Amino acid sequence: GAYYSPLFILKEVLFLALIIHPDYQLYEKKDKAFCSSLQVAEEFGKEHKNVLADIRNLDCSEEFNALNFQQIRRTVDLGGGRTRKDPMFLMTRDGFMFLVMGYRGKKAGGYHD
Repeated sequence: GAYYSPLFILKEVLFLALIIHPDYQLYEKKDKAFCSSLQVAEEFGKEHKNVLADIRNLDCSEEFNALNFQQIRRTVDLGGGRTRKDPMFLMTRDGFMFLVMGYRGKKAGGYHD
């Protein structure tokens, strides 16, 4: 059978815990699980606008970006019957790992090699 290092398994468990947390929505497309930039912002204590900027400024190939990040719009209720469409990214496990490898702090430490 295939050998998976304990660190690889830990990263998989942490990612799955993030995307199946009961307070979060699980996004699925073509049998692949995705987490959102909103989830990353909450998990790492960052403002969502900064996570969006981090994703847009990643130093990765266009192909990697296209395969692992998808920008969508979410509807925000402004009250009084008004709504606004705000940007949000969905990302694969690989996109998530690439993004958080640049983060610092206690929470980020669990995702680094």
